[in-house]
Amino acid sequence: MRGRKLAENLSLAEQDAIKSKLKGNFTCSEHALDKLEGAEITANQLAECITDGKLIEVHNLIKDDVRVVLRKDMDKKSLCMAVSLIFKEIITCWFNEQTDNHRTLNVSNYTLTLDIRELL
Repeated sequence: MRGRKLAENLSLAEQDAIKSKLKGNFTCSEHALDKLEGAEITANQLAECITDGKLIEVHNLIKDDVRVVLRKDMDKKSLCMAVSLIFKEIITCWFNEQTDNHRTLNVSNYTLTLDIRELL
């Protein structure tokens, strides 16, 4: 079963499993490296987002992968990133306004009900 799950719908055990997968070293995809140059995001900011960022969602939409979206407030903007937990890779990163609370988010896209620990 493939789908998305909002962090608010994860059990504490699922959240802990994800946090443990976020430890260690991560590489950057070519796409993420391109985004680093254009958005002036530093390696230190990426590391801070991985270690201290707020978990927003998790999904397994890409075959053989589990990805999370993280968000960390930095100065006047929020750094967001998509990270592969399986391949330990930063897929992409971008800045959002801190006031962007995604009120237009379509929650019907978040239908994954299985325990994320089964995927990790």
